[in-house]
Amino acid sequence: MIQWCQARRMTFLTFAADGFAIGAWSVAVARIQHGLGVSDAAMGWALLAFAGGAIVFMVLAGRLVGRWGACHLSIVSGLTAAAALALTAWMPSLVTLSLLLILLGAGHGSLDVVMNTRASALERDKDKTMMSSFHAGWSIGGLAGAGTAGGLIMLSAPPALLTGGPALIPALAMVTVALYGDRTPAGQVSAPVAVLAWPSRAVSGLGVLAFLSLLAEGIVANWSSLYLQAVLPDSGGGIAVGYGAFALAMLAGRVAGDRLVTCWGIERLLPLGALMAAIGLAMVLLWPSLITAILGFGMMGAGLANVVPQVFSRAASRHHDPNMGIAMVATMGYGGLLLGPALIGGLAGVASLRLALAMLVLVLVVMGLGSAWAWRSAWISFFSSSRRTAR
Repeated sequence: MIQWCQARRMTFLTFAADGFAIGAWSVAVARIQHGLGVSDAAMGWALLAFAGGAIVFMVLAGRLVGRWGACHLSIVSGLTAAAALALTAWMPSLVTLSLLLILLGAGHGSLDVVMNTRASALERDKDKTMMSSFHAGWSIGGLAGAGTAGGLIMLSAPPALLTGGPALIPALAMVTVALYGDRTPAGQVSAPVAVLAWPSRAVSGLGVLAFLSLLAEGIVANWSSLYLQAVLPDSGGGIAVGYGAFALAMLAGRVAGDRLVTCWGIERLLPLGALMAAIGLAMVLLWPSLITAILGFGMMGAGLANVVPQVFSRAASRHHDPNMGIAMVATMGYGGLLLGPALIGGLAGVASLRLALAMLVLVLVVMGLGSAWAWRSAWISFFSSSRRTAR
């Protein structure tokens, strides 16, 4: 029991460390783009490099985790991401920034696989829904990272400190995991894990939900501060409020997520959450201000909070091989994470960033209406059966 609790704490800390790094990057990216003097479309290519590095190393993580063990791989991945984050503000050109973002994406991608696999193993050990609480740790880190970077912008910190300072936090967190991380079966994987796999019919619906949700999360993480800098150029550190509100609301949703899913059922939360996210983003685009940024991005965070953790958890329980179930859903989900930020950059180059983000509103509406329709179909029927079984 003591070993299991230690494993849970270290896994939670790993989620928080990864969230902190991504939260800090989501705010710093606007200042980095301004310093390089590149367009939104060009920045979209750099963000594609980040997502590409993440996808490639998600595949490699499946092999490395069997050779190194989950704990060791999470330490290496976390320290790699922290080092890459620290150096992003030093890059003199878009090309060098893109190369470094491949490394940042690699650390984030492999860490994402390991921590979700470990969280799923801990869930199975206790036969209890806990995935939302682990992802709440990621949201805590994201909120803290965005707040730290926003505070440094308000203090007119030099670029090196803007990313170098926040990078120390995830680095220290991973050192803690190195010192106190578990070596129990829940924390180790003895055989290679399948990370990406083509979804089977049983989990294809879950894959669609993961794709749309992670597409939206990736866009907010990479473009919210850039959009607010464009429409509110005098806000200074206020550009951090968008992602900060998103992460805070997502944290609140995930803290309450396991109980909400048990009481209401994911089939009720999904349509309402997606439509609430669409309304929130529409508010930000139609009436841009710091107040609507807080309210709108907060509504997005709350609406999308429990989609990914519950989809991953259901995929693990739906498939006879839990790791393969997560792998199948992750294939489609991280495809959305890969395409989203780059797609917005391309659309912004053709039209405008505001119009490009308006397309995401339509995506969220389709997600909400589609999941509401699917509630009455066989595609999502297993959500209800899984909930009854859990009771």
